[in-house]
Amino acid sequence: MPGSPRREVRKSREEGVEFIFNLQSLSLEMNDSSQVIGVKMIHIIMDEPDTHHGRCRLENIACSEHILDADVQWCFLSDFARIA
Repeated sequence: MPGSPRREVRKSREEGVEFIFNLQSLSLEMNDSSQVIGVKMIHIIMDEPDTHHGRCRLENIACSEHILDADVQWCFLSDFARIA
C-alpha cells in the first residue's frame, strides 16, 4: 500500500470514515427492489491459538447480530501467492 498507513488512517477519519473492528459480515440485506439496504453483522472475538498452527480462531459472540445500514456494496477479491 503506498503512502503512510498512519497518515492514511488519519486522513480517512478526517473525511468521516468510521473504522469498526471485530465484526464479521453474515449477509446482505435487500429491499423489494433488490437494492442493498444493509449488511447483517456479528461481533467476533479471537479464541486461544490452536496447538497445530498457532493461529487464533474467530468465535462468534452469541446474540450480537445486527444490521449495519448501507446503500453501496463493494466486493474486493485478492489472490496472494504463497511463498514456500
